[in-house]
Amino acid sequence: VIFNLIALFFLYKSFKGRIPQFILFTVLLITAVSSYILNFASLTYNEAFYMALQYIFLFYFFKLQDSLKESAFVSPKKNWKQWLTIGLLLFLMTHTRNIAITCLGGLILYFVIQKQYKYILYLVAAFLVFYIPITLLEKIIWHTGNQWSSQGDILLLKDPYNAAEGKENLNGYFMRFIQNRQEERRVGRE
Repeated sequence: VIFNLIALFFLYKSFKGRIPQFILFTVLLITAVSSYILNFASLTYNEAFYMALQYIFLFYFFKLQDSLKESAFVSPKKNWKQWLTIGLLLFLMTHTRNIAITCLGGLILYFVIQKQYKYILYLVAAFLVFYIPITLLEKIIWHTGNQWSSQGDILLLKDPYNAAEGKENLNGYFMRFIQNRQEERRVGRE
C-alpha cells in the first residue's frame, strides 16, 4: 500500500503543470480507486513497487529534460547527479522487472528522434555505472548467471517443468503459435 501511495504522489508530481489539471486529477482518481491497482497494492508481489519506480523515474526524467532545455549546451558536469539518478532508477526497474530493459531502448529512440545523440552516451553510461558492478558482485558473491539468459533458456524448452523433453525448434514455435491461436478462437466462441 505504501508503494501505491508513493506511485500516486510521483504521478501527481511528474505531470503537475505538464497536462491540464482536469485530466491529471481524473487519472489520479481512476488510478486511486481502480480495483486492479488496489489488488496489486495489497499483494506481496512487486507490481506496486515497480509502478512506484516508474513514476519516480518519470519525475526525475522530466526534471532532467527541463534542465537540458534551459540551454543549448549542457555540460555533463552540471547535471551528472541527474544522469546518475536516471541510471540508478533504470537499473532498479530492470532489476525489478526484466521487461524494463525496453525503457532503455525507448529512451535511446527518444534521444535519436530528438537528435540529441550525446545524451544516449550519458544515458547508457549512467545505466552501466550501476549495472556492471552489481552484476559482478552478484556473480562473485552468489554465483548467479545472467538473468536474461536463464529466462531465455526456459522459453526455449518444450515443457518448462520438464527439461528432459528438450528444447523447441522453429517449427515447434510456429505450431505452438497456431495451436494457441485456435484455442483462443475456440474459447472466444463459447
